[in-house]
Amino acid sequence: MTETTLSKEAEDIRFRFRDLIGAQLVDGPDHVARIDDPGLLVVQKALDEILDTEALIEAVDAVLVIGHYLEVELKSPLAAQRIVDLVNREVVLESMRRIHQARQERSKDRSQQGAEDFNKFAQRTPTIEKVVADPNAEAPSSAVKLNSLAFPKRL
Repeated sequence: MTETTLSKEAEDIRFRFRDLIGAQLVDGPDHVARIDDPGLLVVQKALDEILDTEALIEAVDAVLVIGHYLEVELKSPLAAQRIVDLVNREVVLESMRRIHQARQERSKDRSQQGAEDFNKFAQRTPTIEKVVADPNAEAPSSAVKLNSLAFPKRL
């Protein structure tokens, strides 16, 4: 798995949902984690508050990671499924589609602006002044004579 660096805001969102879900989990029979209906409502309300914002992407990712952890590490597939079902609701999926569409539009605008900037640069006429040194002019005092850079004839 590749490591990615998250922004401080993205980390805060993930930690907030991790803590929120962790607070809603209760110990069930046979020491299996479970989440009851009031706990699910708390998490659902938190997700619904950030619909159509960029924060939803991080929150959904955090919920999916926690669902995976519950199922694989804590052997609580029922709790994992109930939590994952929160992000599989149609309202969340539609919101994520809208966010993705907005991101694509912004990306298209940025790439179009970059192409326009490049075209401006490529179509400009360069202004290069030709400077020819006068061969009869005297060398400045700080100039190095080329013969002093030559390899010695004898070692």
